[in-house]
This record gives sequence, C-alpha cells and structure tokens, in this order.
Amino acid sequence: MIYAKKLRLELVDGPSKAELVDALKYAYSKQRRQAFAVTFKFKQATHSLSEDDCCHDAVQATIDRLNNMHSKKLSALVTGLVHEDGSGEKFLVRGMLEFCQYKCIKASFNDPYTGFFDTGNRAGWLDVEIRFADDK
Repeated sequence: MIYAKKLRLELVDGPSKAELVDALKYAYSKQRRQAFAVTFKFKQATHSLSEDDCCHDAVQATIDRLNNMHSKKLSALVTGLVHEDGSGEKFLVRGMLEFCQYKCIKASFNDPYTGFFDTGNRAGWLDVEIRFADDK
C-alpha cells in the first residue's frame, strides 16, 4: 500500500517575486523546465507523526536526510501562485520539489508541495507530501 505523509519545511530564504512569477510562467515549458526552477532554503524539516504511525521510520529517515543536508536548499517548480493578501509580497505557492527521498536513487521533481512565501522578507513554509510504500 502507498501512504502519503506531510513534512513541514520552515523557509528562511527563497526567490524574489519576479523569480516566482517567471518560474510559474515556464513551469510547463518542456525546453526550459530546469532553467526556471527556484531555490528555497529551509531552516528545518518537521513532521507530526506518532511513533505508531505507518512509515514512521521512513519519514524520520527522510527528515534526518533533509536536516543533515549541508546547504539546506531545494529546487522547486512553481505550478500555482496566488496572492495571499493585498500587499503584493505574500503568496500561496504550490508545485513540485526536487528531492531524493529515503531509499531514492536519483532526485527528480516528484514531491508535491503547498505553502506560504513572503517575498518581502523571504520567509515562509512549505508542506511537502512524500509517498512511501510499506514492505507488506
């Protein structure tokens, strides 16, 4: 069975408003997909699973892998962008993250995310959905 679990990334740096808009504009361009990915830098990854939850060990291994990354930077495609308020600086974002999960061989843009990002102070959060298959 496949299980989907959410991780939260606390963002401490990221793209400008213009970079976000360009990334959205070229998200589905076959020729320019890699060139218009944006980079989010995060402080820490967390989850809210109990020890009894399925896939707890795999989720914890993914959290440890993220938190032990030297640069703590992840590339992201932006497939949705909505103004969060009237300031013009705060956005609700969604897309796909490039990350090599637990027991992954090659990183790709496979992990969907949703979140909030303030381009004024370059901070926010992302909820990343990671999928695991149990061993049964």
